[in-house]
Formats: sequence, C-alpha cells, structure tokens
Amino acid sequence: MAALEYFDDVEDPQLRANVDTGKAELLCEIGEWAGAFDFGMQVDTMVNWQGIWYALTAAAWLGDLAKAELASDALEGREVFPAIDRYAEAIRLGLEGKIEEAAAAFLEVQEAWEVRLLDDDLATIRAVFARVVGPENPAAAEAARAAHDWLVQTGTRSLLAAWAPVLPEDATFRSAAG
Repeated sequence: MAALEYFDDVEDPQLRANVDTGKAELLCEIGEWAGAFDFGMQVDTMVNWQGIWYALTAAAWLGDLAKAELASDALEGREVFPAIDRYAEAIRLGLEGKIEEAAAAFLEVQEAWEVRLLDDDLATIRAVFARVVGPENPAAAEAARAAHDWLVQTGTRSLLAAWAPVLPEDATFRSAAG
C-alpha cells in the first residue's frame, strides 16, 4: 500500500483510476472490506470499471445492501462487461434475502466468467456467491469448494483468511497458510 501512496497527489484521471483500483484490489486481498469499498467507489467507471468490481465484492463481504446498491448505481449508463451488471444484481438479490434468485444469478455470472479465463476473478465470484447465498444452498457450497480448490491449487494464501468464513474446512491447507 505504501508504494501506491506515492501516487496520491497524481491528478491524471487514468493513473488515478488505476492507482485507486490497485488499492481496492489490495485491500480486498487482505479482507479490509471497508477500505476496498471506499477506494473502489473512487474509481471513475469511464476509465476503469474494475474499481466497481472491488466495491461490489467488498459490499458483499460486508453484507451491506446499501453499499451494494451504491456500487451498482455507479454502473448505470456505462457500457462495461455485461456480467458485471449481473454480478451486482446477484449480490443485491442475495443481500435482500432472495436466495434462490441470487443463486441463479451467480450461476449465470460464473458461466459468463469461465470463458474469460481469469481464474482469480472466477474464484472471487465463487467465494462471494458462498458468502451472499450461504452454504446451505448446494450451488453456493459447491462454489465455496471450487474457490477453496483454486486457493490450494495456486497456493494463494493471502485470500485464505479473507475468505475463511465461507471456505470448507481443510486443516492441512489452513496450517500451511500460517
């Protein structure tokens, strides 16, 4: 984070958007959801839609419907990857308690993201799915297992603590993560 603070006084909109997106991503990686939301919301969606991706993700982990709606509203009128709109909708539905509708929406988002070959984003979607819909839902439980498997396969330990509330127990991997 300190390295990114070097750019705090930069006024160039593209650089500012990329720095704030980087901060939001970093904060998501360590489970600092409130900060991730704040930085994600600062990103100009005309320059970089990924800030809203991190803001939506953070709102989901916070369980904060109002924040999810703010992030979703920032997408209005913007032409971005269509699955981001469905991701926002899935989060909102889940936070509103519309579990079956949310699960269906998350399944659509997963399908759309699978073709993008961005496994870290797909794992994030799956972990958020499990967080918002809950492990009682079989599809959400399967998503949590897939997110966990990705963490194990890649050795991605930074997300282990952040996603721990929804991941299946795996004592071997948890002890290896320190």
